[in-house]
Amino acid sequence: DMIAYVDCGFQANVSQTVDYRSNSIGFSSFNTAVYGQDAVVYDAYTGTNIKVTMPYFLASKIPQIDNQFGIQWSHSGPRRGVISGFDAINFFPNEMEKETLYKKQINYVEKDPKRINFGTQLTSQTVNSALSNINNVRALLRIRRDVESMMDEYRDEFNDATTHESMSYNLNNYLQ
Repeated sequence: DMIAYVDCGFQANVSQTVDYRSNSIGFSSFNTAVYGQDAVVYDAYTGTNIKVTMPYFLASKIPQIDNQFGIQWSHSGPRRGVISGFDAINFFPNEMEKETLYKKQINYVEKDPKRINFGTQLTSQTVNSALSNINNVRALLRIRRDVESMMDEYRDEFNDATTHESMSYNLNNYLQ
């Protein structure tokens, strides 16, 4: 009941990333999101530069956005998707490469004159739907967990109109 954030390892360019996704990460699921780039960051513990993949940045970005805005908000784009704290990124896709990555459900980081930010927030699901966006899936999974927990309180209750009314009341209050 959560999203797995996976990466394409350390690839040199877009075509290698797409090949890796096609040959090694062949699944289509709204419970996963695939990221294709890596960055060089300074590791204060070892005193050296190390390569990390994009889930490294998401590990702090997602909780920050959740706390400030809520889980229904996207962690991509120029407002909430900006990243920093790195020395280099292996590649920045051009417009045609962005389209290729998007069609393969590979999330990417893009650069414009003002900033560097996550450009997409796709799940690995190959069918285009509301579940193609990470924020929608995260919100839906949260609702599902909350409703399951709420309805668990009614386990072993009588299957009658009084129980149904109580369940319905609590569920409708939550959903509003």
